[in-house]
Amino acid sequence: MEGKIGNLRKEILGSGFPAEIEVSQILRNDGWFVINQAPYFDSQVNEHQFIDVFALKKGVCLVIECKKTFKAHPWVFFTQSKNDMWIASASLISLLGKGYPQNCHWLDPLTRVGTIFISPFDKKDDDKRKNQFLISMKQIQSIMTHFFAAQSIPTYPIVVYDGEIYEFTNLDIDLKPVNSLQYIHVQMKNGVVWPFLVDVVVLRHFNEFIQTLDKEQPAQ
Repeated sequence: MEGKIGNLRKEILGSGFPAEIEVSQILRNDGWFVINQAPYFDSQVNEHQFIDVFALKKGVCLVIECKKTFKAHPWVFFTQSKNDMWIASASLISLLGKGYPQNCHWLDPLTRVGTIFISPFDKKDDDKRKNQFLISMKQIQSIMTHFFAAQSIPTYPIVVYDGEIYEFTNLDIDLKPVNSLQYIHVQMKNGVVWPFLVDVVVLRHFNEFIQTLDKEQPAQ
C-alpha cells in the first residue's frame, strides 16, 4: 500500500496541481473569490474545458493556468521595451479592448514584454507538442475568446510556472532570471489581428505579484 501511495504522491507532486492549490490559497487569503477547475465552453473544439483557477475581486477577473514541466526546463523569452511601437500599440489595444473587456493592467513603461518564446531543450517535434508554455497559450486563447463573448469586465490572463523564467534582450544572449514578465500573444479574430498580454509569473513570486496587482486597481 505504501508503495502505491508513494507513487501517487510522486505523480501529484510532479504535476501542476500543487501549484494550482498554492495559487488558490494565496488568492483566497487576499480576498479573491476562487473557483478551481471552472468549466467553460471551448468553441474551437466544440466541447467543455476547464480553467485551473478562476478568481474574482472588485470587478476584476483572473483566469489562471498553472504549469510545471516534468524535466524542469526553464522558459526563455526574448523581451522588448514597451516603448517599442508594436508593443505600445498592442498594450493600447489590450487596454481599450476595441469592444472587448480590458485585458491589460500593467502600463508601467519600464515593464519589458516577451515577444518570442524559446524552448532550447525541445529538439523533437514531440517535445514541442508537449511544451507546457505553448499548451498554456492555446488554453488561454480559448479561455479569453470565451470570456470576451460572455462578459465585459476586465479579464487578466495569467500563467503561473513552477520553474525558472529567463529573459534576454539582445543577440549576445545575456540571460537574466526574472520573476515575471508579460508576453504578447497574437491571434486572428474575425479576420483581424488581435494581440493581448499574458502575465507569466514564477510560482514563488505569485504572492508578491498579486499584492502589486491589488495596488494597481482603482479604489472602489
